[in-house]
Amino acid sequence: NTMFITFIIPSIGRESLIQSLDSLLNLEDCSWIAIILFDGVQNNITSNKILNSSQFIFLEIEKQGKEDIKNNAGKVRNIGINYIFQKQINTDFIAFLDDDDTLHPNYGLYLTHELRNKPNLDLCIFRMMYPNGYFLPNKYHTKLKVKQFGISFVIRKQYLEKTEIRFQNHPYEDFLFLKLLEQQKCKIVISPFI
Repeated sequence: NTMFITFIIPSIGRESLIQSLDSLLNLEDCSWIAIILFDGVQNNITSNKILNSSQFIFLEIEKQGKEDIKNNAGKVRNIGINYIFQKQINTDFIAFLDDDDTLHPNYGLYLTHELRNKPNLDLCIFRMMYPNGYFLPNKYHTKLKVKQFGISFVIRKQYLEKTEIRFQNHPYEDFLFLKLLEQQKCKIVISPFI
């Protein structure tokens, strides 16, 4: 019984998007689709392998806000979340990936492992590893702290359906989103997996 994950990927057309999408194609042990939201830019994907895959949904949206690009991803993610509900996409989980990040091929296995340990979890935060070897959060972080968490988390669609919580446009939008969910007694697991 494999779980189904829908990934939301805001993009400003960076070259690194192709690596992000390739990392999805390399996922094992999970079924998925990805919604790529081009924020005020045109779809710049030229790879036939990606363009011909039915697992990718490409949406070109109007530019979200005029401020610093960094602070617009929250609005874009919310459009992705709303799209999932409007189109009634049948998915178990909603996950987030940025257009300059990649996923570990065992992402699905890792999530299955966490669900086996804590079957009632609502949200799982995975660690992120930077090219310089730095981890976020480090293994000693067991509580949510600002600047210690990135967007590498996955949440049950059911949980997001029953809450009004969405991303805010803010430099620490990921943290604020998690903090609001924590205050609503969302069952959050911080995974040791990367």
